Amino acid sequence: GAGVNTGNRAAKKRNIRSYQKKFITMKKILGIVLLLGLVAFSTEKVYIFRFTEPQINFHWQNLEAIKQIMDQSALPHNQVKQAVNAIDSLQKDMRMVLTIDTIRMKVDEK
Repeated sequence: GAGVNTGNRAAKKRNIRSYQKKFITMKKILGIVLLLGLVAFSTEKVYIFRFTEPQINFHWQNLEAIKQIMDQSALPHNQVKQAVNAIDSLQKDMRMVLTIDTIRMKVDEK
């Protein structure tokens, strides 16, 4: 009888250790997931827009035209200034982050 009890106790200890290891592993995984979640919300997101040179020139000219139209409109002066300042701010940011990305296009020779 005593040999059977020690065998059962050893099996129970192995099971408990196995559960403890699984629990610790699950805690580590959960901690990593939570850390990644917090980092994802706290980091600054950067968006990259790719335009061809004709596209960016077209949009830049449109912004300039909007500023001129706003300046000549019958809107109250403070609203015009606010809109023009917003466009100026956008254009300033565009100038600061503008990088020219050259891509070599391969022409298929037939």
